[in-house]
Amino acid sequence: MWRRRCVLKNHVPGGLARVAQHSTDEPPQVSHWGATPQEYSERPPQPAAYVFAIDVSFHSVSTGVLADTCRAIKESLDHFPRETDLAPSPVKVGFLTYDRNVHFYNLNVRG
Repeated sequence: MWRRRCVLKNHVPGGLARVAQHSTDEPPQVSHWGATPQEYSERPPQPAAYVFAIDVSFHSVSTGVLADTCRAIKESLDHFPRETDLAPSPVKVGFLTYDRNVHFYNLNVRG
């Protein structure tokens, strides 16, 4: 059980959430882990969307941070579901880079 600020008790199913309380003066915080069961959802789950914000400043390039970031993103992308002839990938990915300005990219191959 956890208490909302209005002091009403609400039952949270065991597999739905984890409760963390940092101090006895604060109410417990409910953190969601995993997919929400259909009976607790108003709509079907939406596909995952990831936006990678990449620092491309001179400092980032000269210290190797940009190269490390690109390697980490590539490794992450290797684990995402791939588009096939039968179905598009359910995952949406976006990139933006920034230095003194913010740069957005359109990677949509369908136009």
